[in-house]
Order: sequence, then structure tokens, then C-alpha cells
Amino acid sequence: MFPNCQHNLYKVLSTVALLLYFIETLSAQTRLGLHFTQEELDIWRQRAKNGPYKIREDVCTNSPGDWERIVRHANAFLSRPSGERWKGQTKAVCVKPHDPIAPRREQGEKIRDAAFYFLITGDKRFRDAVRNELLAQAVEAGSDFTDRTRWCLSLTGDPNPNFEITMWLNRQLFAYDYVRSTLSASDRTTLNSWFKNAALYWERAVDVSIKQMYPNRNSNDYTTLGLNWQVETTKCTWYHCVTHYNGWKRVNWHEIWNNRDADMIRFAGLVGIMVDDDYLKIQAKRFFKEWMRHSVFPDGMAQEFIRWEDTYPSLGWAYASSLIGSMAVLADAFARIGDMELFQFSTSRGFSTSAGTMTPDGGPKNLLAVITHHAKYVDKSIVRYGTDRASRNGNPASVIGPVNIPNGEAWVNENFWMQANIYYKDPYLQSIYLRTAPNCHSYPANPSTGGWSGWTGCCGIYPGVLFMFGQIEGKVWPYPGTTIDDGGVRPRAIKVKGIL
Repeated sequence: MFPNCQHNLYKVLSTVALLLYFIETLSAQTRLGLHFTQEELDIWRQRAKNGPYKIREDVCTNSPGDWERIVRHANAFLSRPSGERWKGQTKAVCVKPHDPIAPRREQGEKIRDAAFYFLITGDKRFRDAVRNELLAQAVEAGSDFTDRTRWCLSLTGDPNPNFEITMWLNRQLFAYDYVRSTLSASDRTTLNSWFKNAALYWERAVDVSIKQMYPNRNSNDYTTLGLNWQVETTKCTWYHCVTHYNGWKRVNWHEIWNNRDADMIRFAGLVGIMVDDDYLKIQAKRFFKEWMRHSVFPDGMAQEFIRWEDTYPSLGWAYASSLIGSMAVLADAFARIGDMELFQFSTSRGFSTSAGTMTPDGGPKNLLAVITHHAKYVDKSIVRYGTDRASRNGNPASVIGPVNIPNGEAWVNENFWMQANIYYKDPYLQSIYLRTAPNCHSYPANPSTGGWSGWTGCCGIYPGVLFMFGQIEGKVWPYPGTTIDDGGVRPRAIKVKGIL
């Protein structure tokens, strides 16, 4: 064991990974799925044998044993595959907001990890069990998202259970992705259709919500305002009025592009990439750009920072990580099909609370700036306070960061966006997610989450983010049309038409 992540980081790397590290120029590699190439799979197979992130603390204090957990989940799934199934809406009536039908927050972890275990080991027992369960789920009456008796078009926006369902769906999608190439054409047709129908349903829920503000958004018209465009400037009806003490003033308008809608559109965009559906891809990219323009402040601060509370000054940082993570997942997935636009998109446009339109507000704003801003709370490069009271400003108990001082709750939510650093190759960002930068807290023994395993990325969608993406910057380059030395600045011409 190593006392902390600042020592002997690379001693646990396999010989193969070490050799890859010294390759100075890598061309785009062999794409196998939404977020993995053959070259990444080779590294994962070595890590499953030798680490790092095979067993707990094989890198540093409290570093996760991702592979141990994956194996445990996979075996649990194999012993009872139907335990992961979701019955959906069991009544023949329309689902309403806040109906208590959502899957458990951790549901889907076991089928996802069983599929990943097959990907790593080739053990077909796990593949067959995953296949059978996915096909059974696809014919479950309550999860038929084309059934307008149960899944009415009036269910829109982001309340429960909407985004909780798409978190579960995303785990199902990744389980499918890990076994998809080995399934029959008939099975792929069935599952492609089921996932696409789900994606179209949940994308519509997001679209209708935003159209309350911009009814012609799908025609790239951001001058025509909807009936609900008015902003609240005298008081805040949701959460707080400022992102931090003396911080950015937020209004209800900003909240349209929130972590819940981001979760829904992330799933829809990933399905669009998998089944090559232009509409879903367009809408995912549209949301990303709207978010950057409307809901990110000039210094890169995401509006979700307003979610602080008096006893949870760091809660906004945790919520912001979810939204940022969803956008990073989309940027990476698009880049892996040769479309670098979301990694490269930059804007100085922002939302004016007085006019209801986008005006120059500083910046420029881009994904790297947003991620870097979020990272700086981990090592205290930025010190701000989650409060609107002068009496709490400057109080160490109100500092925003990965540890909520009043109750000791600790997060590792920088792992939500760490996959993007394969593209950016930023040493500072790596030092943050490894917690090696000065003034970083060490990894917590039991990271706080929204109900899923703490080391599984944004909303618990991955088997293990450090095992999969940690410390592989410069060792792989999964982005077609460029080389690692280009930094992705020469995208292949796969432009999705219709993007604003």
C-alpha cells in the first residue's frame, strides 16, 4: 500500500501500459464501443490482472478497488439476473410527475458490470445472462416507452421519476454496448429499437421543457420567446439567488439547463451515437451549446452551484459536477466518432436577465474552462463560500469544496469529468482527480453519492472510472481524424447538420 497518491503512482502500472506511456504520437485507434477502443480494452485487461485499481488501496490510501467491485457485482448478477429488471409503469394509466415508480438509484449496476466482466474476460456465461435479461427488459410492458396509455406525451420536464429512469437506462445502454458486437442481428434490431424509442421519449421531455422559453429552438431561432420566458429578478423561487457569497446572480431561467435534464439528454445523445440517429445527435449537441451559453457564467462557473444550503455549503459543487459530467460524457462520445465540436466549442454569449436574450457577457466559455473551474475547489485554488449571509462569509465551515465541513460528507465528484482529460491531457486536471495537487484532501474512505457506487462516474453509469480512464492520458488517443499531437484540433468532417 502507498500512504497517499503522491507517491509511487506508476509502480502499479503494467509493462504494457508503461510501454504505451512512452509512445509520443498515437493515431486514432480501433473503436469498439461508445467509450472504448481495442487499445483501451487491452489496458483494462492488464489492469484486471495487475492493477492499478484492481484492489482497494493498490495506488494510494482509499483508492478504489474497481475491479474487485466489478467482479462482485458480476457474480451477483449471474446468480439472479432478473433482480436487475425494472417493471416500469405497471398500471395502464399515464405516469405523472413524482409517481414512485423509479428504479432504485443503484439498479442496473450489476448487469452493467456483468457485461463489462464479459468484455474483459470473454466468459460467455455472463454475456448470455446479460443478453437474456436485456431482451426480457425490452418486452416488459411497463418499460415500453411507445405505449401512450402508460407513457403519455404530457410527461415532460425533469421531475422525478424522469431523470432517475434515464440514469438506469444509461447503465442498461452500457451493458448492451459491452456485449453488442457479439449478439445476433435480430437481437441488435430488437434492442436498438427499444433504446431508440426510450431515447426519443426522454429527449422530447427535455425539448418541450426548453420550448417554454424558446419555442423555435429546433430552427435555431433564439429571438422568439415563449410564454414562460419571463425571468424572476426580484426573488428566487428555486434554491438560492447567488452561486456563492457575492457571487453570480441567477434567475429561474438558468435552471432550465440543469443536472436532471442533462442526465436525460446525455442518455438520448449516447443512443443517437450508437444507432446513428441524426435527430438525437443534433438535440444532444443543441442542449450542450444552450447550456454553455445560458447556464454557465463568464468565469466558467455552472449555475448548479446555487444548490448550496446553510448546512451543505458544498452541495452546489456536488450538483454542478453531475451536469458537467454529463456534458463531458457527450463531448467524449462525439469525439470518438470524429466530431470534436463539443470539446472545442467556445462562446462569449450569455443570458441577459433584463432582455431575455443572449448578449456578450465575457468569457470565452468552453468545457475545459468549466471543468478547470470546478477542479479548483478541490485544491482550494478558488476559495468561495456557500452562503448569502455576511456572517457566514469567511467561515471555514462554509467553504465550497469536495468536503462538506459541517457534517464531514465527502465526494470524489471530479471523477465525473475525468474522462474528458483523455482529450485535454491537462496535467493539472490529472493532479486533481488523483488528489496529488497541493492542498487536496485525500480520497475519502466512503465517498458520498446520490445512491450509486462512489467511483462510477456521473450518476453511476460506468463500471469504474479510475480503472477505465485514470492515468491513461497520452497512452491512448481514441479520436478519429487526428493524432495525439494535434490535440484534436483537426476534426474529421462528420458535421451533424442543423446545429446552431
